[in-house]
Amino acid sequence: VGPMEVLTEIDELYAARVKVGQGAFIRLQGGRDTIAAGTVVEVSPALRQKSLFAEDIGRLEDRRVRWVRVRLETGQERVLYGQRVECVIDVSE
Repeated sequence: VGPMEVLTEIDELYAARVKVGQGAFIRLQGGRDTIAAGTVVEVSPALRQKSLFAEDIGRLEDRRVRWVRVRLETGQERVLYGQRVECVIDVSE
């Protein structure tokens, strides 16, 4: 088994600011504690439909997202396969 990776969706508002090599941290959905850290290793070349929320005209969230793959640092694998998590990427780098 190779390094663990997290596939995340970035709203189109921030999509152009995400780049390979940026740092990221992972936390449980709705949680505040960091459970893992990693690095962006891949960004999709196009926007796609959001997978987590249904289309709803009343929602303020962006409806298109960019898929981003984050590789977790060795020893940071406190995430279960298939677990839903939040990923925060430092786009200031």
